[in-house]
Amino acid sequence: MVADYKGYKPALREEFSHACGYCNIREPELGGSEAFHIDHYQPKNKFPHLICDYANLIYSCRYCNRFKGDYWPTLIEKLQARFILNPRADNFKKHIDQSSFAWVGLTAKGKWTVLKLRLDSADLVRRRQDRSHIEKIIHRLEEILNQSQHGLNIAIQNNAEESVLRKFRQDIAEQIDQINVLRRKILGPLD
Repeated sequence: MVADYKGYKPALREEFSHACGYCNIREPELGGSEAFHIDHYQPKNKFPHLICDYANLIYSCRYCNRFKGDYWPTLIEKLQARFILNPRADNFKKHIDQSSFAWVGLTAKGKWTVLKLRLDSADLVRRRQDRSHIEKIIHRLEEILNQSQHGLNIAIQNNAEESVLRKFRQDIAEQIDQINVLRRKILGPLD
């Protein structure tokens, strides 16, 4: 256990795959890890004994962290199922339909989470659309890469001139670079 919960940020980044545990926005989509905070699922002002409890910490984008704040349901809110889903314990897909860019709550907890964290906001919808567009481009480039690799194999089998093989290899290397640049826009750490 660390003395200061902020020391857990590197481990949380890895555990949550460089994405917000609530909205799934990724570090590159918000400009890097500085846009991400450590959320205390059970708020630290109401559960001070859990401040450094790793199981209570969620890697969160600044927006979800701000919208959630120190929210914890009152007794009446609990009766109304106004819980925010816990990324560590709840299956989001059971509670929230994520099949479109604007997420929709399927259960009372899912609806409350979408509402409270604004998981259907225009900004999140746009970011998800952008990510989907990039993923489609990556997929097309991977298909082209496979064709190029197949072409190289045929050229090798047919004893093509070295200049032809060199051109294939250069094209393949450029395609791999393009794919990696696009992946960095939506996956993994930015910094």
